[in-house]
Amino acid sequence: MKNVFFAHFLLLLTYSANASICQWSGPATGNWNNPANWSCGYVPGVGDTVKLSGNSIELNDLVEIQALIMLQNSTISGTGSLTVS
Repeated sequence: MKNVFFAHFLLLLTYSANASICQWSGPATGNWNNPANWSCGYVPGVGDTVKLSGNSIELNDLVEIQALIMLQNSTISGTGSLTVS
């Protein structure tokens, strides 16, 4: 039981260390799932805040993020689903 708890604790530490503000840094239009399109260097996830500023993003997967900042002229479209917790 101790090993299971320790493994979960390490997972939480890793998760917390990766949480950040990920700003779209790709082209004006592009695919959400390309890590090169994000300032954080990875596709944003559960603990991340996403910031879009005049971008048109295509989302075709199920994605959950912590927060979303959408400035003027930003859109998210596609067949996917975005959950903001």
